[in-house]
Amino acid sequence: MKKRQTKDGPVVTFLITDILSVVLATLIAWFSTPTEQFSLVVLLWILANVLAVVSALFLAQAYTIVLKAASLFDAFRIALAIIIVCIINTTFAIVTDGVYITKGTSLLFGLMLFNLVIATRFCTRLLGVFNVFFGKGAKGRARVMIVGGGEAATLIVKELLTSEYAKQYPVCILDDDPAKIGKHIIIVGNIASAPKMVKKYNVDEIFYAIPSASRKRQKKIISVLQECKKPVKILPGIYELADGKVTVSKMRDVEIGDLLGREQVSVDLNLILGYIEDKTVLVTGGGGSIGSELCRQLAAHHPKKLIVLDIYENNAYAIEQELKRKYGEKLNLLTLIASVRDQGKMRDVFEKYRPQIVFHAAAHKHVPLMETSPNEAVKNNVFGTLNVALLSDEYSVETFVQISTDKAVNPTNIMGASKRLCEMVVQMMNRESNTEFVAVR
Repeated sequence: MKKRQTKDGPVVTFLITDILSVVLATLIAWFSTPTEQFSLVVLLWILANVLAVVSALFLAQAYTIVLKAASLFDAFRIALAIIIVCIINTTFAIVTDGVYITKGTSLLFGLMLFNLVIATRFCTRLLGVFNVFFGKGAKGRARVMIVGGGEAATLIVKELLTSEYAKQYPVCILDDDPAKIGKHIIIVGNIASAPKMVKKYNVDEIFYAIPSASRKRQKKIISVLQECKKPVKILPGIYELADGKVTVSKMRDVEIGDLLGREQVSVDLNLILGYIEDKTVLVTGGGGSIGSELCRQLAAHHPKKLIVLDIYENNAYAIEQELKRKYGEKLNLLTLIASVRDQGKMRDVFEKYRPQIVFHAAAHKHVPLMETSPNEAVKNNVFGTLNVALLSDEYSVETFVQISTDKAVNPTNIMGASKRLCEMVVQMMNRESNTEFVAVR
């Protein structure tokens, strides 16, 4: 195991600045209050204060936090260490009856020292922020737009501005709260303006940082962000952040579950596919992207016969060879070349093989192509589905499963509209037939 490498440079730097701060604060306090003339006593007092202050700051762990962003809690720890030193100085002044130093000198020393020590910490942080925005620190780092102006976004901005390992830096924040817009230097607009802000600020990546948003609102926001054509990363839900740590490392890519607008439903696929065991199963469009995956899943659940039907021989041949290599003689596999639009051929298939379950995946699916050939979309998708559905009813198929698409929801294109008509055919058949007709998207 590799040992973690530490950087002593900042520690040494702050140690030196603290020593200089003690010297400066001592001299200011000495010459600002009525005391004896400058003498060896001052040098001894400076030495004693250096030892006391450095020891107190070490005990307060002030040198273990210098590589992190300075915070109010850090300032409190530093103040506590300096108060202890001031108490020691004040006690010395009281015991010596103010012969060497007065109580006023001790108090002024403490105030000056605190300001100097805090200034070195926070000025370093401020310089780091300016370096990110205006200096070399910004070069080579991705420009990030953060969506959400809450606490999570604040913590992410803090990490991006102060971490030496950050590969991005924030350029703007969007939030729908009117009270926040324009009140913070980096909150520039509402979420609906995301596409415009991406261009305006030359954004490379987008961070979604509203972990408390509902699923419905999250879906709506992410849909807007996807219009920006930039990579979108999402902060996990509020329950996934129970440890209270919000970091850039927790950001993940948008998943399909984030776009549901509801809680994801867990489906036991093994239980569903177990229904096809010892059944004759027909998969239309079995060589396509969806149909071939269906065939892979079905083959693993011991059907009596698996019939792969497709009009395109290359795809049909590819899935046939794949399943044969994997299952060999264990799988009763039949591959047929046919069009679901050919009613005579499809009747022969049903008459000869009597499928008990039909997965209807055959369809023209490419939206742009169907826009230029709408008649083919209707002939293949709608009338092809009607043919297979009527034959399923005629030959007493137990279950007919229509593989639909989310584009059938309020369709805006020919392909989506044709698939919506297919769903309507299935719904109509289910009301009139003993066969169970279902559609899945």
